[in-house]
Amino acid sequence: MDFSALLKALNEASGFELFRLRVAIDRALEQPHWQVAIQRQLHIGQMIEFFDGQENRLRTGRLVEMRRKQAVVELDEPTRVRWQIPYVSINVDGLDVTIREQPKRGLGRNEVAIG
Repeated sequence: MDFSALLKALNEASGFELFRLRVAIDRALEQPHWQVAIQRQLHIGQMIEFFDGQENRLRTGRLVEMRRKQAVVELDEPTRVRWQIPYVSINVDGLDVTIREQPKRGLGRNEVAIG
C-alpha cells in the first residue's frame, strides 16, 4: 500500500471525514477474522515485529502469550518489559510501513520516530 499517497488524500479530507473514516477502520479491525488470520501465523517464543503507535515506529519482541484479543510480547530490551498489543499491530508479512513524505525541507511528522 502506498502510504504516502493515502496520507496525501487524507490531508485533503475534512475533520469530520477523517473521524468517520477512523470509526470505519476501527470497526473493520474489530472483525475476528483479522485476529484469527494473524494468530494462525504465530507461535509462543516467536520473535515478532509490531508497530508502536505511541512512538511511531516498528519494535521487536518475543511472543510470550496469546490471549483472545491481544498478544503479550516481551520487548527485546534489557528490562524484559511485557506489553499487551493488538494482533493487528503485528507485522506478520514483514511489510515496509514507512511513510515517505515529500517535505519542502527537513523531516515530515510521519518520518520522525523515537529511538
